[in-house]
Amino acid sequence: MKITVKVSGPFFAKGPAVIVASLHDAIAETVLEGEKQAVGMAQPRGSASATAVFHSRSYAAAHGYKQTGHYARSINGRMTSTLHGILTDSSVVYGPWLEGVSSRNDATRFKGYGIFRRTRDKLQGMARGIIDKHIKRAVGKLS
Repeated sequence: MKITVKVSGPFFAKGPAVIVASLHDAIAETVLEGEKQAVGMAQPRGSASATAVFHSRSYAAAHGYKQTGHYARSINGRMTSTLHGILTDSSVVYGPWLEGVSSRNDATRFKGYGIFRRTRDKLQGMARGIIDKHIKRAVGKLS
């Protein structure tokens, strides 16, 4: 999932770096919030995370597999450049299958957890508030 904001027009062309820095901070906060949400979902049910979607540890033990936490640890968000952030699972080979977008999902009953889709939906609801907070702070610095 990539987050990009493009700014144009005379206000931005004249160089108010305060606005660009504020937007950069808003994107960074959104990326970190997305990482927090996605990692929380990648936890076993019954853990400390209320949004967990993976099977519980007892279910895993009963069905002969062990949860290592590797996928949750592979999820990370970072800023790639000014106004560009990314949230990724570090290209874990089974990531598309867990997300539900792999061709293997069509061949099996497992439809995926949709962690990144759910995270995107949550972030879309939160983004306006995050951006407003940072823009208000920037306008205060410009006044």
